[in-house]
Amino acid sequence: MSWKIIVTVALTGGLHTKAANPNLPEQPDEIAKDAGDSFNEGAAIAHLHARDPAGSPSGDSAIYRWIHAARHAGEGRFSKGKVRFDYGYLL
Repeated sequence: MSWKIIVTVALTGGLHTKAANPNLPEQPDEIAKDAGDSFNEGAAIAHLHARDPAGSPSGDSAIYRWIHAARHAGEGRFSKGKVRFDYGYLL
């Protein structure tokens, strides 16, 4: 029997910052790049939390839209296919 697997990546966490891990993506371009890298390695879903320019968690829909637009523009290496972003709500 063959199994199908859906890989989900949680890129940012809700509260952690670069102080906890300097590799944590905080800015939209870092998040888009890491999501694209994860997609290229087989991930199908990228769960993320947006950050403001200071790196603090943010619910600003403009930041989420920027990350989403990066996917459609081919930034973050999404040009090979499609990945689903899990925002928890629709923009």
